[in-house]
Amino acid sequence: MRDYCRANKYTYPETIEWQWKLRDDMAAYIQFHHDYKVKPISVEHVMVSDKWGYGTLIDLVCKMTIEEKGFFGEVYKSGERKGQPKESKQSREIMAVVNFKSGRNGFHETNGLQILAEKRLFEENFPEIKIEGAFNWSPKEWRGYPSYNLKDWTGSFTDEEIDAIMILANIRFGDKALEKEHISFSGMAIEGRGLDEVITKETVEDFCKRKFSNLL
Repeated sequence: MRDYCRANKYTYPETIEWQWKLRDDMAAYIQFHHDYKVKPISVEHVMVSDKWGYGTLIDLVCKMTIEEKGFFGEVYKSGERKGQPKESKQSREIMAVVNFKSGRNGFHETNGLQILAEKRLFEENFPEIKIEGAFNWSPKEWRGYPSYNLKDWTGSFTDEEIDAIMILANIRFGDKALEKEHISFSGMAIEGRGLDEVITKETVEDFCKRKFSNLL
């Protein structure tokens, strides 16, 4: 990052901290990777939903080891509760989707709805794979030792709530999205001849077909 900024003459005050912030954020991610024994399955995978008509890039699908509380057969060995079930912790590997956020101050409900929509999207495309966790991850402004924010939104919203939001989103944005135009600039603008020669307009659908048809 430092070499890139120097090579491209990015010497403005706002770029001075880039290399250090990137280093700290990467250290926070590596710590998360280590803590949860992350095994990436899919990284930055673009998917679309035939059922709901939306698509997005899913940051990470992975196996990760979580620690959960429960009653796993342990009992109290002494005292008044001797022989009674005892709550304990156990580690379990799950399949999860993870959405990365750059903000360092936690998450909002809209972040949770987004990752649950991504979970639904992945399950539609890969119904044979069971997703048990839907996480947001972000770095913290840490000092001393790398740390991060991590939240599992599984169960935070009912299927009915997510269905309703999908229906509302389609009403508000579905048809409008097809009408949007993508504007690009190329060439040289010449005084007295306006901008028509350097502006190209096309529908979002045509733009996507042109840009991504070789990936289909």
